[in-house]
Amino acid sequence: MNGTIRVISKIVISILTATVYIISLFFIFSFSLLCRYIGEGEKSVENCQNVYYKDFDRDKYSDGVTSCSPEPGFFPASELISTFGDCDDSDPMVHPGSATEDIVCK
Repeated sequence: MNGTIRVISKIVISILTATVYIISLFFIFSFSLLCRYIGEGEKSVENCQNVYYKDFDRDKYSDGVTSCSPEPGFFPASELISTFGDCDDSDPMVHPGSATEDIVCK
């Protein structure tokens, strides 16, 4: 009986060790992907052939968020009045110089 308990204990410890190892690998892999994504996001605009600026509310003012590809809601600088400064890119009535900017952006 004592020998059986030892064998079962070793099996349980082995399973737990393997589980912790797999979970650790998952978190390390996920973290490395996140770091790579963040790093590429910071550096990718420098290497872009074309830069696109986010303007979700289509008021021709961007909040400065950029992309290397023409994603939905992103436009080249030539189609915008300003490539930065929109503090609320969900409302076309709020943009630099608008009457509502001082109220909303404070």
